[in-house]
Amino acid sequence: LEVLSVITKACVDAVNIPVGVKPSAEAGFPKCVALAKLLAEAGAAWVANITAPLSVAPPKIYERGRPLWEKVNFPISPFVAVSGPADRYHCYKDTVTIALFVPEIDICAIGGIVNPEHCVEVLMMGAKTVGLSSGFLWKGRKLITDSIEFLNRFMDEQGYEKVEDLIGIGLKYVRPVDDSIDWEEDKIAAKVDKGKCIQCGVCWDAYCPVPVKGDDGFPVIDETNCQGCGMCVAICPVDAISIVRL
Repeated sequence: LEVLSVITKACVDAVNIPVGVKPSAEAGFPKCVALAKLLAEAGAAWVANITAPLSVAPPKIYERGRPLWEKVNFPISPFVAVSGPADRYHCYKDTVTIALFVPEIDICAIGGIVNPEHCVEVLMMGAKTVGLSSGFLWKGRKLITDSIEFLNRFMDEQGYEKVEDLIGIGLKYVRPVDDSIDWEEDKIAAKVDKGKCIQCGVCWDAYCPVPVKGDDGFPVIDETNCQGCGMCVAICPVDAISIVRL
């Protein structure tokens, strides 16, 4: 970190443009807080919230465990950076963490952003700019124009005058799970919109035991046992489930 501070200060002193830093892989939570503070003190204008987390290639199950990404005559499974949609929730976590604990530095949100709606989400979480590197791999360069068009349309429809009106507006809803939460007052549960539900069964076949198939073919959710975790919301293919306050 000391070397990074020296290099950042040298860059800031040498140029007349804002200097930002994109950390190496696995520089995420909670290290991102200390890193962002150091960069802010060194004069950096922005920090990228994440780079691809490290992982290993899966084994080929029909080839006695040989690695999927092995090189010719070099059968090892190295730690490699992983990108794509799976990175998005790492991106959200680190964006919110830096925005809350190091508000003096701007954030470029990177990781798993593969559609225009994701851009708006990270802006609302405190990012000032958005990197679409994963999006290019999944959607191609057209994602840039699609995202700009969506953002302009979204702002007109939702009554936002400028992009700055979006930045960080979701942070006020983020809080740790601690004694400040009144679990009785804040009781929430999942609710099914039968008008949208296609009765696919993915929610009652999932890990959560709360949703069950009703006599009419729609999911039935026991509000007493539902903790409002949101897993069924995440896996529903038609957005027919939402979390509501009871």
